[in-house]
Amino acid sequence: MQLLPLRELPQKLRLFAKYHLTHQPARGPVADDELGHALLPFDLAAHYRALEHAPARERNELAVVSYGGVDYPILALAGGAAPPRARARLLVLAGVHGNEHAGLFAAERLLEEAARPGSVYDHIELCVVSPVNPVGAAHGSRYNGDGRDINRDFVRLHTREGRAVMRAYQRFRPHCVVSLHEGPQQGTFVFGNSAVDDELAERLTRAIAESGAPLAAHDYFGRTLHPPGYAGQSRATVALLWLWRQLIGMAATAELAGRDHVAELTVETPWRLDDAEQRIAAQLAAVRAAAEHLARR
Repeated sequence: MQLLPLRELPQKLRLFAKYHLTHQPARGPVADDELGHALLPFDLAAHYRALEHAPARERNELAVVSYGGVDYPILALAGGAAPPRARARLLVLAGVHGNEHAGLFAAERLLEEAARPGSVYDHIELCVVSPVNPVGAAHGSRYNGDGRDINRDFVRLHTREGRAVMRAYQRFRPHCVVSLHEGPQQGTFVFGNSAVDDELAERLTRAIAESGAPLAAHDYFGRTLHPPGYAGQSRATVALLWLWRQLIGMAATAELAGRDHVAELTVETPWRLDDAEQRIAAQLAAVRAAAEHLARR
């Protein structure tokens, strides 16, 4: 654990409460640059066009959210192997936080990659949900139109976006979930829930490193990562998350999947990195590693 100067403690506690203890931390889809966020040149209309033309086997509208008189669909796109040929099901979530753009670009490329003959996705049924938070994506905001963080909403399901993800999860019944995020840390790492085994964790860090992305030595809480690039759940972490769920009424997608003993991987690329391609490549490498692990079932 990195030592924190005492003068920084009040600010760190305020940010922790804002991001992890507050159900509605903002008034609408506001910009949130307290952590030094570097937005990529993302255009939501172009993203919808890319998804429309992506080589998906099937497209479904999970929900439509409205903000400022504009309707924004949340889409679920099927790729990879069709059942019953598929060996396993992989659910990928992109744009849960609308200002974390690398995952949205990665979702477009993932569908292209999954359609190529001979890829690992020949053995995997893929469901890509994007954009999970379209209002946030349109406004460069972490939050949805109500100012809520969707990735804290998997207990009470206040948000239409959270309910859409829950619906996709329950219908698709994945063997693994990969949620594409970005964070303020140096380097890329992955949060893995208690259902992630050592083999998958090792495969993930190796794939990310081979993509050219440096692995994070610390997560954004300051914890030292052993090995670099991977943050698993200890017994203490599991206990804290249980308290978070029971006392605060919050849970992220890791806990949603963990309740069913389903592996969940939250990929965190560094949003301060100017190299957009490296951020996107690391996201794709993590999804590919999860697919390769599932293909061995």
